[in-house]
Amino acid sequence: MIWYAVVSCCGITLPALDIAEAEDADEHHQLTVERVEDELFVTLHHPMEKNHYISFLAYLTGDKLQLVKLYPEGDASARFSLRGAGVLYFYCNCHGLMKAPDFRTATRRTSPQKIHLREPDEGDREQVMAYREEFLAINSRMDGTSALDKYDDFDAWLADLHRLKDPATTPAALVPATEYLALDEHEHLVGMTNLRHRLNDYLLTYGGHIGYSVRPSERQNGYATQMLRLTLEKAKERGIEKVRICCDHYNVASAKTIRANGGVLEDEQFDSSDGTLTQRYWIQNR
Repeated sequence: MIWYAVVSCCGITLPALDIAEAEDADEHHQLTVERVEDELFVTLHHPMEKNHYISFLAYLTGDKLQLVKLYPEGDASARFSLRGAGVLYFYCNCHGLMKAPDFRTATRRTSPQKIHLREPDEGDREQVMAYREEFLAINSRMDGTSALDKYDDFDAWLADLHRLKDPATTPAALVPATEYLALDEHEHLVGMTNLRHRLNDYLLTYGGHIGYSVRPSERQNGYATQMLRLTLEKAKERGIEKVRICCDHYNVASAKTIRANGGVLEDEQFDSSDGTLTQRYWIQNR
């Protein structure tokens, strides 16, 4: 039996175009589709520019349609509950409605280089500040960087890292933590991760033991999963056997990374300080 889907917008039926039939569309509409437990994580490798972007992703299984609205200058990714075989559609404002090919052929993963973690030192000045500028240029959050966005002075940032690592010099409102750089085989900085040695009330509810970020130009290369795994090893060395990890409800990429490292969702909490819904996970780290 062959299923045919009819998708409409504002009362207008949108004919589905196979990716292979779209002239000059392939470059912007390559897919990565990954399954983690009972969820499907979909990422479109699309620039998401103001004049050329994906406006929604839809996953049809039988008579059930799951739809995620997307916006320019955002991430072209979505998470769907896996309910048997289905068909994935997405709408490009320049190329129209498109139907993804079979998931087995759509799945495409770039094999990431092996990375390692180490603490920053004076020799990392140029790389760290370039990392900072890359995030500031796109107004993106720098999670796991010990507030690097607040420092235009590398030496001041590094000095504060040393103070934060020592419980005797950690400010009362904070907890001791260690900052790590994630470097590839060529010592190129691809990400940063921060391990908090213990939790306070806020971190237990909204922040967790570990924060991390991947350089914008290095995203979708599989580095986040490696970074979290390596940071969990650092946590184990400190005797942290139960690790709290948190992410925004709509952060599909982080949720995928956490689950790939054994994260089990406990619940969701609303953070009134920034208006976000936070997912709270535990990872057994023995």
